[in-house]
Amino acid sequence: MKKINNNGNPYHDGGMGFYFLKSQKKYQKMFVYGKILNWKNAYRYAGEGDGGMEHRKHYMINRNTMALFPNYHVEYPTLVIEQDRQFYCQQPSLQLIDQSCIQGGSTYVGRKKAMVKMLRTNQKLPIPINPDRSIYLFPSKSPNDYSCEWISFFHITDFQPLPADDKKTIITFSNGLEKEVDIPIDKMKRQFVLAGCAVALLNRDRLWSESTL
Repeated sequence: MKKINNNGNPYHDGGMGFYFLKSQKKYQKMFVYGKILNWKNAYRYAGEGDGGMEHRKHYMINRNTMALFPNYHVEYPTLVIEQDRQFYCQQPSLQLIDQSCIQGGSTYVGRKKAMVKMLRTNQKLPIPINPDRSIYLFPSKSPNDYSCEWISFFHITDFQPLPADDKKTIITFSNGLEKEVDIPIDKMKRQFVLAGCAVALLNRDRLWSESTL
């Protein structure tokens, strides 16, 4: 079993081969998007359980991006889900979002400030990664939470509560894939509606001018 010792370096302990993050303190600190985030004893199987999935150093969010999921691994913290493939990335989700916002003409912070003003809330805001290309992602919880999942608004075709756990939701994506997300159905509805409002507000002039009265 591979482990992470208290100085942050992996060491081997024999056995099943998974990374286990644990310090002598209650929490292990992890660096994500320029901030130190605390999270409890996060772990995941590595190597044996990924089915030989692709690993990448860099990635740019695009129209095929359906979701970004946390991957509890010291080297590959993000699972990228596209329409026709999934792979692990070395960049944290917020770093991917920031660099993709820059490609779209702004920054994560800039997009967030715009959403605060337009939507009149500052909690779990949707982010227009690139409005010109209709790329909008929204978080399942606080973006500062390492377990936050980022979902692409236009790739959602349906979502339903998970029967076995009322704190989770099953999302059906545009390619038919169903994924379990760590968010209650009522909060999922709020996030979906909020993202829809962002789309409508950012496209209001075009939609209104093209409408027939």
